[in-house]
Amino acid sequence: MVGQPLPPPITPPNPVEIRFRSRSRRQRQRSEEGARDNKQSLQASAAAAKVTKKWEDMSLTEKAIELYVGEKGALFWLNKFAYASIFIMIGAWIMFRFVGPALNLYQLDSAPLPPSSIIKGS
Repeated sequence: MVGQPLPPPITPPNPVEIRFRSRSRRQRQRSEEGARDNKQSLQASAAAAKVTKKWEDMSLTEKAIELYVGEKGALFWLNKFAYASIFIMIGAWIMFRFVGPALNLYQLDSAPLPPSSIIKGS
């Protein structure tokens, strides 16, 4: 082993060179103009979206739609209530299942299953 020469290190084949071509002057101007136009159209659409009618100026159907799907309409509050009720139900179940019996307020009919029987499914 001492007398044997070490093999030369492995060198990768020709490395890959990536060259980025710079944009031409026309392409650069087009992209800048496009970006400027997009920004102006977004500002115009945002300004148009902010314009809202006063309640007195709305027709009966517009008022009904606003009450149902408006910024703070019925769907907004129903969604908030549904989301909150999930946490209320989870909290109530934990209180009933674990906290009540731990404080000896009441006793459940059956003891909790050990983890080994829960995994078995029997």
